[in-house]
Amino acid sequence: MYQADRFVEYAAKHIKQQIPQASMDEIRDLRRRDRDQHAEMVRREGEAKFRRAEALSHEEEMSYPRLDIFRLRAEEALRRLQNSRIRLTDRQAKLDRMQQLQALLKEKPDRSQGEDHETLARLAELSEEVAS
Repeated sequence: MYQADRFVEYAAKHIKQQIPQASMDEIRDLRRRDRDQHAEMVRREGEAKFRRAEALSHEEEMSYPRLDIFRLRAEEALRRLQNSRIRLTDRQAKLDRMQQLQALLKEKPDRSQGEDHETLARLAELSEEVAS
């Protein structure tokens, strides 16, 4: 495709007419002005894109400390959960020992002197575990 001033030159040769130089100069000036305006528009768009990218980059940098805070909070929540699980397991074990002691006491309600040493030792052991 021809540029406007080149088109007018070829058209003048083809139709065999003389185009005034002032008209040719005006066409060239318009083409240059259009080119310069387009270049300025592209430059401004590029700067705007750069500013947006810079702002996004800044936002991303600002989000890193927030991510660290969230990571630390998540780690703390996991630590608390693990501690809760440990306490739950300990309490479940203590409850089991208490239930064993209760069953043993129901089994031998009279604490006569004739009780065997094994039962007494088990009662003492369970009592100490429940007390702890």
